Amino acid sequence: MDNVMKKSILSMLVLTALSGCAATPGGPREASVSSLMTAPHLYQGQIDPSSASGPKKLKVGDSYNQLAVFNLRACNLDETECKAGKGKLQSKTTVVGLSKSEAIVRIDLLLDVGHSQTVQDEVSTTTYQLQGAGTLMGQYTKSETISLGYNTNRRFDLPYGVAFNVCVGAGADSAGVEPNACQGLPLR
Repeated sequence: MDNVMKKSILSMLVLTALSGCAATPGGPREASVSSLMTAPHLYQGQIDPSSASGPKKLKVGDSYNQLAVFNLRACNLDETECKAGKGKLQSKTTVVGLSKSEAIVRIDLLLDVGHSQTVQDEVSTTTYQLQGAGTLMGQYTKSETISLGYNTNRRFDLPYGVAFNVCVGAGADSAGVEPNACQGLPLR
């Protein structure tokens, strides 16, 4: 056997082994990912603001984005002095790998807090402006790759009480059976 053929066979074996790391035989071919963004209420009796997304069916390498804009407030201990801000939370959730019992997921979060926030999509541009003075300001990022068992969730806490919650369910297995992923599980 010549060296070129040996290298070709070795390359194919390495690629086969690496592809096995992404999805386990007999395991799911895709994951069902749900997420929830939350912020604390601004006044007593208000329902906590939230933005839910999913379930999204993702294969290894697939990702999806979510965006929410919240009114935020921070006060001193006796609540005699408060500042407010508009917070825009952007997330990107990427499925890195799948096994029979868990998914490896990359979470990238960006929280931008300021006097106003602009959201742009294919159709329109909307600006959310804060009324009044005393503005909270800042940008906060968090990126983490996690292993998450199917039908469980993980919470990521950010400044000003903002949180990102993610739940991963197993998608269809090799027999085509798809479990009821993340349905009814608390994401808070």
